[in-house]
Amino acid sequence: MWVDFSLARPDLSTTASGGSAVIAVQQAVSEAAAMALGRLEAGADVLPTQLALETVNRCNARCRMCPGSSLTRPRGSMDRERHRLIVDRVAAWGPPITCVSHAGMGEPLLDRDLAEKISYEKQTFPKADVVVYTNGTLLDERRGEELIACGADMVSVSLNAFDPAVYTAITGLDRDRTYARVEEFFARARSAGGTTRTQVSLVPSPHSPLPDRKAFIAYWTDRGVSVAVPPLIHWGAGQAGNGPEGPVACLYLWKVLMVDWDGTVKPCCEDYDSSLVLGRLPQDDPRVVFNSPVMRCLRQRHLQGDFSRPAMCAACAETGSPARDYWSLESPVFTPDVSDTVETFKVELGQKLAASIAHNTFDYPPYVWPPSTPARSYIERFLSTYADQVRGQVVEFHPGYYRRFFPGADHYAVWNIEPAPDVTVVADIQNATSVADASFDVVVCTHVLSAVRDVWAAGRELWRVLAPGGLLLCTVPCLLQGYAPDPRDYWRFTRDSLDAIFARFPERHIHAYGNPATAAGSLHYLMTNHFPPNVMAHDDARCPSILGLAARKY
Repeated sequence: MWVDFSLARPDLSTTASGGSAVIAVQQAVSEAAAMALGRLEAGADVLPTQLALETVNRCNARCRMCPGSSLTRPRGSMDRERHRLIVDRVAAWGPPITCVSHAGMGEPLLDRDLAEKISYEKQTFPKADVVVYTNGTLLDERRGEELIACGADMVSVSLNAFDPAVYTAITGLDRDRTYARVEEFFARARSAGGTTRTQVSLVPSPHSPLPDRKAFIAYWTDRGVSVAVPPLIHWGAGQAGNGPEGPVACLYLWKVLMVDWDGTVKPCCEDYDSSLVLGRLPQDDPRVVFNSPVMRCLRQRHLQGDFSRPAMCAACAETGSPARDYWSLESPVFTPDVSDTVETFKVELGQKLAASIAHNTFDYPPYVWPPSTPARSYIERFLSTYADQVRGQVVEFHPGYYRRFFPGADHYAVWNIEPAPDVTVVADIQNATSVADASFDVVVCTHVLSAVRDVWAAGRELWRVLAPGGLLLCTVPCLLQGYAPDPRDYWRFTRDSLDAIFARFPERHIHAYGNPATAAGSLHYLMTNHFPPNVMAHDDARCPSILGLAARKY
């Protein structure tokens, strides 16, 4: 639950423990700022984590604390094509976007294409929350259902007053009608399963007396609605301070890529008339814009404690507690340190893997079957390890490819779920009622379980058909792949899952084969011949391509 800090936050500076807490926060902020300054001076790029979109800068309200009525820049809406191109360019750059917000100097619900745009944002940034900031007056049944259906993660309604007269004096709108629509939408969002979160907000200002703020918080918290009371934005007029601890580098310079309806990029939402233009999207490269000389200079000034320019930074509330919270709890996201050889290698590897998407045919070499995959090489290495223990009655699951490894077998059978040439045992591994107990001395089961729906039943049957003292040789894949020769492909396995399936075997040995190179290569259909021999011989249990299980029944 969010509450008004001015009403509920204790004065930490007046207590001993509070003083220690303040010192700890200040120390954390100082350390984070020093690290960030070093990365800036080393030339590292900053990556935003939030994309703030103003898709419209028209509004149906006339809030007294908002400068929207005095805009001199053109008014309009971001068309669908521009929106799509901007989103695509940011996604192609690759910053870790965790939030896409819709606000700016307009009412987002005046954008007729808002739901379609949100759907595209969710598709492009599946890990990001999409947040809509609205005054709620247009939140009728149709628009509410569209917001829920398109996947909006949060709808925050700026109401700014409780008393009808105060509300109308601040916004110029009808309070009762707005409240009714908002409450109906909140109920609809809850009944839809709660996938769209909701909150209300009130900006404390000289126009909202303290008793009205308290009544606002009580009204909505009683209804189980989160309440946000952000600080008053002063729009560069010097009406808000940043607390006794002094200003801290603004989080927006590091965290938010801010885009107006016409593609203008600016450093801050308080630049409501967009006087400090950094670039324009989608024409310009967002990486270059967000790391332009102007942005680098602003960041460096803030980190060095210089908030004198531009003027809107001089007394900004955002450089107070919001910035301290950011620097003490989060950290800026930078591109890798190019002086770090490991990071340099990772960048090069990432570029190679990205290029492989265009060149990868997603198939095995033509006219070669079975293909010489790393997995097959590992299976052969595993079976060779136990070849001298394979004697007596042996059964291998179709197609019986590894018979040549076991010259000591007295009798060699081939098992399949349906009749086929050379198949001597026809049964479902999940329920092999036609196969007698203790029928075999050795069972060879290579890469079969991934195509079996009930692996637990298969594990029980493999135990049952083995004779006392019998040996099970089983391999399973650990990696996803785009191609599977079996008609079904259900599972990938870990050491723990394999151990659990065959826990009834008193003696179990699990071998891991492969390493990060062959694991990545397998996803791109690299064959054994594509790797140097020493790479194929290196096994890393932290990142195997396949697992081999040798289990003995007593």
